[in-house]
Amino acid sequence: MNSKMIKRILIIGIPVIILVAGIVVIRNTTAKEDFVLAAYVTVDVEGLSGRADARVLIDSVGLEQAFGKIYKDQSTDDIHALAYSVKGTLDKTGEVANGDKLTVSITYDEALAISMDARLDNTAYTYTAKDLQEGTLLDAFADVQIITSGTSPYMYVTYANNSEQEYLRNLTYSFDKSEKVAIGDEITIKCNADEKSAAKQGYYFDTLEITYVIETADRYVTSAEHLDKEYFKGLTQENVDEIISDTADSTSHMTYMVTHNSAYLYMDSNEEAEGFELSNMTLAYNTSGHVQEHENYLLIFYEGTIVTPTYSQNNPYEYLTAYFCYLYDDVIYKADGKTVYTVNNPKYVCGTSYNACLEEAQAEIGQGYDYTDISIY
Repeated sequence: MNSKMIKRILIIGIPVIILVAGIVVIRNTTAKEDFVLAAYVTVDVEGLSGRADARVLIDSVGLEQAFGKIYKDQSTDDIHALAYSVKGTLDKTGEVANGDKLTVSITYDEALAISMDARLDNTAYTYTAKDLQEGTLLDAFADVQIITSGTSPYMYVTYANNSEQEYLRNLTYSFDKSEKVAIGDEITIKCNADEKSAAKQGYYFDTLEITYVIETADRYVTSAEHLDKEYFKGLTQENVDEIISDTADSTSHMTYMVTHNSAYLYMDSNEEAEGFELSNMTLAYNTSGHVQEHENYLLIFYEGTIVTPTYSQNNPYEYLTAYFCYLYDDVIYKADGKTVYTVNNPKYVCGTSYNACLEEAQAEIGQGYDYTDISIY
């Protein structure tokens, strides 16, 4: 190659090299470094160690201001949208304890970032939980007394907070059911403590809700199982004495009361009751589904004879078979195993047969009751 040719190549080549170098210099001076999003992401942990909650906080306002300074050629709407598209998540948000390492992941609107020529670094990082208070475990129900009143199935439930601990003694409680409570019902009791407020004072609970089963209480008798028959059989003499006394009262005609036959009103009222004995027991209990005046009745039947003088030479006395039924209302089986009744002076009805007497009793009691015969032996 001759010297003239070499000179031409050198002359042409030097501008090309200068041009390429110029392009490289221009590209390097206009390139943007990746914007590290983690600088605007923080982790907030609140609560006691082992029970704390963690969340990610994004400084969206700070991001918007930073983006506005860097991406001056972009619209304010895009800058705002990109800043508020930044989100953070944790691989663990609950039951955080001291020493736990939480992975913080960051996302953003990548399509919008590309359109804005924004280079964002969203590398995940690790946050280590520390400086969390250990806390003191409290039993919210240790000194709570459940109080029942009334008779099953119409009991009321309340409570007494007997705690002397400074925090526990101010707590209140609520029930999912506090009225018309029956034996066997499961009641849910909730402590109304604010766990976050408790944690700020250094306390925590294993549970703020328990269930309580009503196992013992006074109850209305609905079966022979809870009826103290011997107790009521012990009333026999008292009832028979009353029948004898009322029959002997010459101001009334017991035969008329038994038969409803007005002819007996014109006969001698010197009547006598003889041979009255306990014959049957029947339990009537409310099955109407709503509250009645009385929840149950115990019907105690007596059978005997009423003797009325006729002053006839051939038949000087008339003998009338009579049945009496005593009605004991609201018979209660006490929690201590005793049976009681609420009425002090039970009334009685009477008739000329067991069925007639039972019909009189049922008319007195009213509708909505089932009847079960009780063996007296």
